[in-house]
Amino acid sequence: MPRNWAPEEDAVLRREALRQCEINWHLVAENLPGRSNKDCRKRWFNEVTGGLKKGPWGKDEDARLRNGIQKYGYKWTVVAQEVGSRSGDQCAKRWNHSLNPALDRSEWSAIEVQTLIEATKTYGSHWKEIQKKFFPGRSANDVKNRFAFFNPPRQVIRKNCC
Repeated sequence: MPRNWAPEEDAVLRREALRQCEINWHLVAENLPGRSNKDCRKRWFNEVTGGLKKGPWGKDEDARLRNGIQKYGYKWTVVAQEVGSRSGDQCAKRWNHSLNPALDRSEWSAIEVQTLIEATKTYGSHWKEIQKKFFPGRSANDVKNRFAFFNPPRQVIRKNCC
């Protein structure tokens, strides 16, 4: 169960990370009981240093992401260092949902839409599972968005009861 970071933990994280020339997150985590090396690294880059962007990606960031993948493959933490302004998780998501040239971006056929509707009857909203089984060339996000396009959320009409 995730728990919030206390200011004291941030202070320990900052002290231990700055103590090292090249940060070894396993050593940092040893000083923070209940926190893994990944917890510490993500907290450092997402909150403590404040160097990560949120929101839309710029063309320059996309170019650095492509360059990082060309150099390092899918080692997302290393690629993120190449991008400089995004986390490994953000880089992986951007690549897998938007930039990967292997993604099928063609128009959805009527048969695909019908397959998607039928798949949701069996698998519900498990988009990754539906994507892997029925639409391996498309992103799970594309599958989810296509379903939402054909099945917009229903509006609940509330009557004044008093």
